[in-house]
Formats: sequence, C-alpha cells, structure tokens
Amino acid sequence: MPSEVTRRAPAGLEPAPDKAAARWRRRAARLGLDALMSTGLLMAVGLLGFSQVVPAGPGALLVGMILAGHALAGRYLLREGAGLGWRLACAAAGTALAAGAAALFFGRLALPRSIVVTFLGVDGIALGLLLALRPGVERQKGLAGASLAAISLFHLFSFLLRGGSLGAGDGYWYSLVASDFVGQWRAGVFPVFAGATEYAFNGAILPYRFAPLILHEAGLLDLLTGRLFSPLTLLNSVLFLSAAGGFLGAYYSARQILPASPWTATGLALLYIASPAVLGLFYTGALFMSATALPFVPLVWLAVWRSTDLDRPLSAAACAAPLAAAWLGHPPIALWLHVMLAGALAFRWARLGRAPGRVAGEAAGIGLLFAALAGFAFVSALTAGPAEVHGVREVSLANVVNSFPAMLKPVSASATLISDYQPGLALWILLAAALACWLARVREFRSGVLLAGAGAMMILLLPVPLLTAAIWRHLPQLVIDATYFWPMQRLAVIFAGLAVLAVAGVWRQLRPGPAAIAGALLWLGVGWSQLEAENFLRHGASMFTASAPARKNLAPNNVMLTRYAFGHFPAVPAYYSHGYVDPVIEHRVLSADGRRPLLTNRDAVLKSAPVVSTLRAEFDGVQIVVLTPPSPLAPGARHYYRLEWLCPPPVAGSVVIMTRSLARIYDLPDTGIGMKYQTQSRAYGLLPGNTDGFPVWIRSGPPEALAIDLALTERPKTAPTGDYLRLSDYSYRPEDLPIQVRSLAPYRVTLQSPEPGLLETPRMFLDGYRATVNGKSVDVRRSEDGLVAVPVPGGSSEVTLAYVGRAWLRFSYWLSLLSWTGLGAWAGLAWWRRSRS
Repeated sequence: MPSEVTRRAPAGLEPAPDKAAARWRRRAARLGLDALMSTGLLMAVGLLGFSQVVPAGPGALLVGMILAGHALAGRYLLREGAGLGWRLACAAAGTALAAGAAALFFGRLALPRSIVVTFLGVDGIALGLLLALRPGVERQKGLAGASLAAISLFHLFSFLLRGGSLGAGDGYWYSLVASDFVGQWRAGVFPVFAGATEYAFNGAILPYRFAPLILHEAGLLDLLTGRLFSPLTLLNSVLFLSAAGGFLGAYYSARQILPASPWTATGLALLYIASPAVLGLFYTGALFMSATALPFVPLVWLAVWRSTDLDRPLSAAACAAPLAAAWLGHPPIALWLHVMLAGALAFRWARLGRAPGRVAGEAAGIGLLFAALAGFAFVSALTAGPAEVHGVREVSLANVVNSFPAMLKPVSASATLISDYQPGLALWILLAAALACWLARVREFRSGVLLAGAGAMMILLLPVPLLTAAIWRHLPQLVIDATYFWPMQRLAVIFAGLAVLAVAGVWRQLRPGPAAIAGALLWLGVGWSQLEAENFLRHGASMFTASAPARKNLAPNNVMLTRYAFGHFPAVPAYYSHGYVDPVIEHRVLSADGRRPLLTNRDAVLKSAPVVSTLRAEFDGVQIVVLTPPSPLAPGARHYYRLEWLCPPPVAGSVVIMTRSLARIYDLPDTGIGMKYQTQSRAYGLLPGNTDGFPVWIRSGPPEALAIDLALTERPKTAPTGDYLRLSDYSYRPEDLPIQVRSLAPYRVTLQSPEPGLLETPRMFLDGYRATVNGKSVDVRRSEDGLVAVPVPGGSSEVTLAYVGRAWLRFSYWLSLLSWTGLGAWAGLAWWRRSRS
C-alpha cells in the first residue's frame, strides 16, 4: 500500500503523463463542446428559417469546416490562462480558415448566400458563447448538457417553431380558444372565464374553466413579448416551453437524487421528454392541455421521494406547488398524481405517528398552500355545471387489455395506436434493470418506494391477471370519467416520470462498475429514443398545417366553432351549424315570454332584394361537382347565400368554398348531425327544419371570384349536368341591421325593439352573467334555446353583457393568482440570496 507521502505529491510536481493527459482532455472537451454548440445552433438556425436552403449534407460539412478552421488556428491548444484578445484572434483566424475552406469546396461563384449567412451566424454565436465563458470543467459540462438538450428539443418539437398549427380538430380548437383568450386580454377583459370574441362567441368554458394554465401562459407570454406575436405563435411557444419545462423538471428532479451525476440526470431527462408517452401528446392526440402538465409530473414524484426521508422536514411548497400546477394544467393527470402523492404522504405521516405536532404542521402547511394555489381549479369546475364526459370502465379496461403486449414493444410505424402511449422501450429496459439491481443488491428503502409505485402503475397499464380487472371495476366513477376511454393517454406520461426517478433512485446506490454498464445502457436508450421518435415526427408532419393555411383557417371570417365549443353544456342552440356561423345575424329579440320572435337580424337580411343567379354543374368524373359561373365577392359587405336545388340534391357530401381568403365546408345533408339541440334545429342542411343558406364574406383585399363546389361522399350513378342550383345572394352590413353588434369583447349591442322583450344573444347560458340596459343592471334570463337572454324595454336600448362568474369563482381566482405571485416572488428572492452568498 503506498504511503501517505507518495500519494500526496507536492503541487506542481505531478507526473508529466498525467499533466499531459489532463491537457488533452481539456482540448478534447473544447473540441466536443465546439462541435456540439455548432451543430445545435446550426439546427436551430435551420429550423428558424433556413431548413430548406441548408440541407443536412452541407450543414454537416459546415460544422466540420468550423472545427477544422479552429483547430488550424490553435483554438484547441489554448492554455487556461490565455487572454481574451488572444482567444478572439484565434477564433477570428479559425473562422477565416473555415470560410476559405467552404468557398473552395462549394466553388467561389457557386457558394449560396444562405450557406454563408448560416455559416457566419452559427460560427459567430457558438464562438461568442464559448469565448464568454472562463474555462472550467463544470461550466463546460453544463453548457454541453444544455446544448445536447437543445438539440434534442429542436429535433423532437421543431414543428412548433415553424409558424403553423399542429393537430386536426383538437389542435384547431386550442388555436381558437388561444385567439379568443389573448383577444379578450388585449381588449382589457380580465379575468377571462368564458369565450366572447368571434373565436368563441358562444361563451365556451372549455378549457377556460377546467384547465386554465395553457391559456394564461399564452396571455402572459403575450404581455412579456409586447403583443408582437399572433395567438397561434403564442400557443406554439407555450407548447414548446412546456416540452422544455418537461426536460428541466425531469433534470432537476433526477439531479436532486443524483447531485454528483449531471450527465446521468441529463440522459434520464432526455428519456423522459423523448418518451412515446410524451411525444404522443403532441403528435398523435394533439393533447395540448396534457402537454402543459409535463414539467410538473417529475416534480410531484420528487415530492414522493422526499416524503420518504423522515429526518428532514417536508417543504410545503415542494409538495403543493407542482401538484397545484398540474391541476391547473390538466386535471385528469393531476387527479392520478394527487392520489399517488396523497398515498405517499399518508405513509410518511403514519411512520411519524409519534410526532403528532410535526404531522399536523406538515399537513396544515401543504393543505393550506395547495388550497390557495389550486382552489380555482376546483371551484371553477364545481360551478360550471354538470360534466358532459362520462367514461365507461369496461371500455377503459378493454383498451388496457387490447394494448398488451404492444405496450412493451417498440412503437408502431404509424405512431397512431393507443399502445403507442407508453413509457418507451428504453425506459422499460432501464426500469427492469433497476428492479433487478434493487432485488439483487441494493434493497434501499427510498428507491424501493418508487419501484413499488412503478409496480402499482404497471398493474393499471398492463393486464395482470385478476388484479387489473378488479382495480378498474372498483375505481370510483369520478376517476373513470377523468381517465376517459384511453387510460394510456393519462397514465403513460405519469409512469414515464416515475420511471425516470425510480431509475435515479437505484442508480445512486450502484458501485462504479455497474454504474458504468448502466451509463452505457442509458445513452444507448437515449439514442434509440431519438430514432424511435421519427415515427411520431412523420405522423406529426401529416397532421401539420403550414403557416399560411393555418392563418387562413383562423381568420375571423372562416372560424368554425367545433363541437368542443359546446362541451359541458346540456345541448347546442338551434343556430348551431358545424361550419362558419356569423354571430351578428344570430341575435334576436323575443317576446317577453320568450316564445315568439319580435325582431331578428336573420329575417332583416332576408328582407332585402337578392341577386339571383343559376349555377350549372360540371362533374369531374370522380366525386367533385364544380358549380359555375363563380360569384364576385368584394370586401365591405357580407353575403347570405340561399341555395335552391333545381335537381335532386346529393344524399351526402359537402358544400366546399375555397378561395384566396375563404375556407368553408358545410356537410350535407345536415351540418348538425349527431348534435343534441335545445329546440328545433336551424342549422344549414337539407332536412326538414334546416335553413337553406349560410353567410359568406371577405375581410379585405381585392375582390375574389367565389366558386362553390360539391364534394360527394360517393360517386353518383348519373353525372350531374345542366342547371343545378339557384343562388340567391343577400347582401348586408352589420351596422345596418336592427340589432347592431358594436363589440363582442367587451359585449355591447344597440337595438330598437317594437315592444318590451328579451334580447337573445348567441351565448350559452351560465350562471354568472351580468348585464346592463341603458346603464342599469338587469337580471339575465335563460331562453328556450339555452342562450343568455336580456330583458329590454320597447324603443332604443344599449345592452352590455359580461361573464364575471359567481363570487366564489372570483374569490378563488384572485386567491390563486396572488398565491402564485407571492410564491414566485419568494422563490425568486431565495434564489437571488443563494446566488449572492
């Protein structure tokens, strides 16, 4: 055994080979860091606008040239004490050499301008960041890990940075409510509890009242960016930041368990954010509310981990805050997390039975803080009326059974199966290895608790004989309703966050040899997960709408209120069509008893003299009938088109209008098929009771030739030809109608009523509306169609309407807002003090 003297060599007298090896390690670290930064920034620049002009081949070549140029300039031979001037000189020389090499390779005259711009931008930003840092192993590791995370995030969530919209029906609805919420904030409406603008003029409450986090994040981001960006960009930014927050939450949680292993924590966080359970939320289901809960899932499991340590006091904020944020982000996921954390806390307090004062203090602190932070989520849901969604436990159980054994296999090529909502093959293997290590050698209590939690969740996700069916059949109906028909969409992401921390808990007990094997397995899993993610990215590309058509679909004259707009309402009103509806012409004044119309904007439109034309059918031989001639459409006026069929109408199909600025589809024979109406439907269609027309208008720009096509569901037996439709064009201006809608948010209407009656608005009735007529408060009533009705006198009236909610709703909202503000200020102050010490 070497003596103490031989093991402690004097400073500066270390063996030369060790010193040389350390020098080369530092150089290799600089080289790797430079490559990582250059690659990541090149990818970022490409995704932000140069992806079409800087393909992968030239991009890789640029990175190589940057490294070669810097190496020739001596960038990687610098000593620790080299001055900033010398470092900048080497960087400039390396950049010049790399630029010269690029020019020689591409050809002096054929070098694309975009390649030069990208090269200089990437090289300059990367070197600027590198030169701003003092050489240090910890900083280099941190920057390298951040770069690796950035590359992964850009790779996995690049669709959110391209200006378009992701998802079909769900994604479109989230775009509408984000536009409405931001529009109300910009109009000075605060707080926002229900829809109001043309994007949700029916007073929709989903997700305003049930998952408000996603909308408030978009609104806050809008304020922080000076209202420079469109609501669609804000929504995409919120989703991207949620993904980044998911990585940070997992990294922080894993790092708390593994404080001396930053690279292991980085790898585990990458496995979490690249898990099929996470990617499926974005690219398979467009489950954007679920995505906002990603940062908080690992933090809740970290609270479970901390609850197992009886020697340390339990932080109320560390337990209550992530769980409360999950409730505000997505209650179904939060419900399951709540059950898990409550079970862990009950177990902790049972073990602390001999210290009742400590138990009472912890319980009171966590409970009160949670009530203050998350109270709005509960009060809002309880005061919003009965839920429309009801789960069926037999269906949920069948989906669990049918997903096995695919749940344990790699994801499908299409990434669309319900079994693709899974933790991922890499996490399955790591979790199995962690369990084997724990059983064979570790046997540590705290990591065992997390592994036990993973085992309990596996029983819910995998069909364990006798156990799984018994559990699902005895769960409370509230849990079944929240989980709905596809448990994997809620549980898989929770399980992925748990698996990451369970692996970290076992990892901290491993000896160097097994830890090295586990490290190799971890990074193989990271690479596999990035490759497997391509299946989701391909599917995401198929459900991605580019920027221009996405903006077109969100234009106020193209907005289509989907069925989600009427979720959690008993039924839809008579005016509802699953297509564009002009809220202006859906205003009526009813008699005092609400049974007969006295004044309607729609009738006023139809009293004008129409321009009548006959449309001829031109069949394309497949399923499209083009109706000619097209109708001229100019901005400034709105049009109501009535269609009179001169030939037998199609049994099923769609009326399609696509122009430069219009995008309309009305399904036939009835745009309201499958919907439950309050009274006789007035939706557009061909069935008895349906209306025979729909509104059309363009906002600005040059006149457009509006062509109407029929997309038939089946190829007709005889080709439609000749005179097919008679089109009656009724032109109207909103300011000329008897009920003039001055503003939707805030709501203000002026009218001239022939006698006292009820102004029926197109907003669904909900307790909490407040109205004034000519400056005086009046009681709001509910019409037969389930709409908000305001009593008005005979003669002229000015009506204002606002949804302020019940007193308990307002109190809980302000309490939550102030509590989060206070908690954020406290956390920021604590961080500032730590940084100063």
